[in-house]
This record gives sequence, C-alpha cells and structure tokens, in this order.
Amino acid sequence: MSETAPVVTVTLTATPLPAATPTPPPPLPQQQDWFQLEAAHQAGCFRWLE
Repeated sequence: MSETAPVVTVTLTATPLPAATPTPPPPLPQQQDWFQLEAAHQAGCFRWLE
C-alpha cells in the first residue's frame, strides 16, 4: 500500500504541470481582445454619459 500512495502523489503533481502550461499561451491573444473590448465598453459608457 505504501508503494501505491507515492504513485498517486506523482500523478497528481504531473497533472497540474501540463494543464498550467497550455493556459499561459491563450491569455496573450485574449489580452488584446480584452483591451479592444475595454476600449469599446469605455466608448459606449462615454456615449451614455454624453
């Protein structure tokens, strides 16, 4: 049973590593869209204020 415990821990640690790697690349392109969305939202808010 002792040998099974360490194996499970290794698998759990190996899962978050690969999952975290593919996350950083997508945010880069999304940031550009976020800026555009924010700019459009700000423009809309300004129009409403006017």
